[in-house]
Amino acid sequence: MDRSVRDADVVIVGSGIGGLTAGAYLAAIGKKVIVVERHSVAGGNATVFEHKGYEFDVGVHYVGDCQPGGMFDRLLKPLGIEIEWLELDPDGFDTLVYPDMTFRFPKGVERLRERLLEHFPTEAEGIDGFLDVTQKLNRGLVGGGDFDTLMQYQDQTLGDLFDDLKLSPRLRGVLCAQNGTYTLPPGRVSVILHSVLMMHYVNAGAYYPAGGGQVIADGLKEAIERNGGEVFLQTPVKRIIVDGGRCAASSSSLRRRCASEASPTRSTRRS
Repeated sequence: MDRSVRDADVVIVGSGIGGLTAGAYLAAIGKKVIVVERHSVAGGNATVFEHKGYEFDVGVHYVGDCQPGGMFDRLLKPLGIEIEWLELDPDGFDTLVYPDMTFRFPKGVERLRERLLEHFPTEAEGIDGFLDVTQKLNRGLVGGGDFDTLMQYQDQTLGDLFDDLKLSPRLRGVLCAQNGTYTLPPGRVSVILHSVLMMHYVNAGAYYPAGGGQVIADGLKEAIERNGGEVFLQTPVKRIIVDGGRCAASSSSLRRRCASEASPTRSTRRS
């Protein structure tokens, strides 16, 4: 069987968004990057597929903090990746439909507070308490702020906070609107995780990439290749082997150089 050998500084197994992002930044600073992926398309949960003439996203539903200067703008622009972000309705990027009520989840903490009070006027104290805690936890984790609140709630679940604030079952359901993103009930999910996720959308709005999640993955893949890296599709890796300092990756095995070896190069072998 004919084999080709390529040297690399970094071999990344799997072309999900994390692997592609790491590979794109490493390639941008001059590292020789090789990504191996068993699927026929790169992107992991950011891929799309077609079925009976319709296109479906595997995982991307909406993304937050995509405004100019936002997290995704700061992450992708240095790599030369331009994404057209389509903002979902800021007056209701999520719509919750109950038999007797429809609640539209808006962008903006104060707008959300007002809407919650419209629907739950007798629970003002609990609403204020919930929004106060979730904002502090979000700032503590991603905004460089309230570490005392982080420590206070580090072992608490979202259900614990609901219980402490004595919220009604209906209000709890509304405040769990985004829990489909992590698919855990309030009693099993960290209140810190839920706070950061919820405020990710509430603070800066929700967006969808024009063309679907695949455009993000394609942009990262192209950034790797533009800077001399390679992405091998339909190339499964079955083993990772450390063997006498000699490195090779193939469709059946991947070997990494020991940390004590002087040379930083790694080799990829495809069959």
